[in-house]
Amino acid sequence: MRAVRSVPAHLVRHRPVQQALELDTVVEGGIATYRIVLPFLPPSKNQINGWPPEWQRSAKKKWVKQIALRCAELSVPLGQPQIGIGCRLVFATKAKRDVQNYAQQVWHWVPDALVTCGVLVDDNEGRVQIGANWGLELAVDLRKAPKSVIEKTVLTLAIRQAVPAPRG
Repeated sequence: MRAVRSVPAHLVRHRPVQQALELDTVVEGGIATYRIVLPFLPPSKNQINGWPPEWQRSAKKKWVKQIALRCAELSVPLGQPQIGIGCRLVFATKAKRDVQNYAQQVWHWVPDALVTCGVLVDDNEGRVQIGANWGLELAVDLRKAPKSVIEKTVLTLAIRQAVPAPRG
């Protein structure tokens, strides 16, 4: 029988090594954080603007399906009135990119996917919280590996957990 090594909480939240450890859910201070890794990137605004509408719909369907599957695997609780979302896009090259060119697809497709799979009640104003810089972080992984292995989208969902009423 193999011993299981525990990872200190401060490393779980902040270290990119977490991806290799398959620590997809962390609960800390009443907030549950779920990490969803999609093995592809969203198309940039410059790419998608030239696509026929049926291609655009197909790309969105792919995102909705993959996010729904991953939420089910992680048992992300359904019916949330509000959710915090962060997104890291990992590229294989250091090419110059504009974060706003990716924001439109990410923040249109991800909340729609969460509503479709029942995690989020609705994605109207005030229900989806994103951070600074459109909630997006662009990262580069320069390892010697195929682009299809390196490039990915890492979504982080933060959900406030219900606090049990004190017994009295």
